[in-house]
Amino acid sequence: MVLVSACLSGLNPRFDGTNSNKKDIKALVACGNALPLCPEQLGGLTTLRLPIELEGADGRHKGAR
Repeated sequence: MVLVSACLSGLNPRFDGTNSNKKDIKALVACGNALPLCPEQLGGLTTLRLPIELEGADGRHKGAR
């Protein structure tokens, strides 16, 4: 089983309620070879929210090496 981003599989979990549909990934899910999930929703973010952008940072945790 392969995990794929839900928005790539045609589901609509993106911040704006849309998706980034990729036909090949959608086909994998449809035939049962992939399981869609949304990392943002798993992290507690909601669908239909303002976009999140990093400003003045590189995305690394202050203690990261």
